[in-house]
Amino acid sequence: MAVRKKSRAAYHHGDLRRAVIDAALVAIERDGIAALSLRELARKLAVSHQAPYRHFADKDALLAAIADEGFRTLVQRLRAGPPLTGDVTRALTESGVAYVRFAVEHPAHYRVMFATGGERRDPLATPGGAYDLLATGVARGQEAGVLPAGPKQELALLCWTVAHGLAMLAIDGKLGPAPAALATARATIALQVRTLAVAATAR
Repeated sequence: MAVRKKSRAAYHHGDLRRAVIDAALVAIERDGIAALSLRELARKLAVSHQAPYRHFADKDALLAAIADEGFRTLVQRLRAGPPLTGDVTRALTESGVAYVRFAVEHPAHYRVMFATGGERRDPLATPGGAYDLLATGVARGQEAGVLPAGPKQELALLCWTVAHGLAMLAIDGKLGPAPAALATARATIALQVRTLAVAATAR
């Protein structure tokens, strides 16, 4: 009895949603966000061109899912760092380094997280998000007298700008290989925190 070959249209992937996200991340890292195509992802996964649409309405929905996953992972990384109830300056430094490390280890996620357009969420307006954690750390630093007094949000934005800038430079290869990039990020963030601490004591 002849075995009937299963057609691509009838093929069912074990976890197609995960497979599409993983394939998208590889494609983004290689070719960029603009070149991403659900049809091309379907071809690479050997499923029908309609299969990815069972999980994602369109490309923007896929990118939104990738961004959400990235922000969740980033927040987990930041929460795993030193507690703000201890040495606040160390906690802020390690938080900044963890932020850059996440970008270096997940460059495709990071690019999607901060891409414009679509439904990617605004990192400055997410309660409990990465920026919110940073603002909380800044407030603790001000309370402890190790960070300058003043508007918490503006000081948090300053710290985030440094970390975000270092992250983008790192994933663009401007800071050298990963070990060198992370070492530069650590030194720069530590310098920023020390400078702010000196400013706090000089008031």
